Amino acid sequence: MSVPSQWSSLGGCSRRLGRDVLSRVIYAARIDLEMGVLAVVPPFTIGCLIGVAAGAAGGILGALVDCVTDILEAFPRVVLVLAVMAALGADLGSFFTALALVAWPGYARLTREEWRRMKKSAFVATAWGLGFGAPRIYLQHILPNTLTPAIACALSDTVRILLLALSIGYFGIGAPAASVEWGSMIAEGQALLPEAWWICLFPGLAAVLLALGLTWLADGAAARLQARS
Repeated sequence: MSVPSQWSSLGGCSRRLGRDVLSRVIYAARIDLEMGVLAVVPPFTIGCLIGVAAGAAGGILGALVDCVTDILEAFPRVVLVLAVMAALGADLGSFFTALALVAWPGYARLTREEWRRMKKSAFVATAWGLGFGAPRIYLQHILPNTLTPAIACALSDTVRILLLALSIGYFGIGAPAASVEWGSMIAEGQALLPEAWWICLFPGLAAVLLALGLTWLADGAAARLQARS
C-alpha cells in the first residue's frame, strides 16, 4: 500500500511511525512544567531585588525604576521575548534569559509600592517607637509583608508563562528541536486534524488541565498568603 503524501509531513510523523500519543503527552509535561514553573523564578528574583532597593532608597533610584518599568511594560511580553530569543537563539536557555530580562518590571513595581506602603504602616511606626533597630524592622517586619503580594503574583504568573511557552513551542522555538513539547505536538498534528484529531486534542487538553490546576493552586495559595499577612 502506498503511503499518502500528507503522512510525510511532520503532522503525520507520530501516526506513521507508530508513536504513542499518550506517552508523548505525559513525557512532554516535563518540559512544559519546567518552562511554565521554573521560568518564573529569575524575573521574580530580579524584580523583587530591584523593587526592594528602589523602595528602600527612593529618590532618583525609585524614579529610574519607574521609568524603566514603564518602558518595558509598554510592549507586549511575547514580542519582547521573541525579540530576545531571536538574538540569543531558540532554546530553553534563551527562553529563561528572555523572561528574566523582560518580565521583572511587574514584580519590581509591586514590591516597591508595597515597601513604601509598609514603611508608613502603623505597626512599623510602633516598632520604631519601641526602639527596634532598622535591620530588625526591615528584615522581620517590612520585607516579609512586602514579598507576600509578589509571591501571589508569581504563582498566578506561572499560567501566563505556561501559555507563552506553548505559544512559542507551537512555532518551533523554545524547546530543543528533538524534544517532545505540547505546543510542537499541536503544530505537528494540525495538518492532519480531520484524519487524526487526537494528535492535537490530547496535548491541548493536557495544557488546559494544567493551566486550570495551576490557576486553582495559585488562587488558593494567594488567599492563604493574604490571610497570614
